[in-house]
Amino acid sequence: MNDIQEDNGVWVISINDREDKQVKTKASLRAIPIHPCLLRLGLIKHTQRLLDEGETRLFPELNKGRDGY
Repeated sequence: MNDIQEDNGVWVISINDREDKQVKTKASLRAIPIHPCLLRLGLIKHTQRLLDEGETRLFPELNKGRDGY
């Protein structure tokens, strides 16, 4: 869950090809700002709770298939 990070005061989700993830092209690599509504709803606290519980993914209930999660 290290793909959710603060970058110069802005919370972003990093779209990357690290670990078990992949992107179609190198142009797909980017950081997407997290909408303020998601921040107000507690996305960062939820992420931290999952990390504290030992989870490594934001949606641990999803299983990886042939075409991704």
